[in-house]
Amino acid sequence: MYELINEMLLELSTIERRYNEVKITNQDFDFYETVYPYTQ
Repeated sequence: MYELINEMLLELSTIERRYNEVKITNQDFDFYETVYPYTQ
């Protein structure tokens, strides 16, 4: 039972870490978009 819970927690932390990485890259992109405006 504990092993199952540990696996789930590990998976959750991995998902959270990935989410944070994506959030950070999105912030960077917004930053670059603001600082270096470009036209398409």
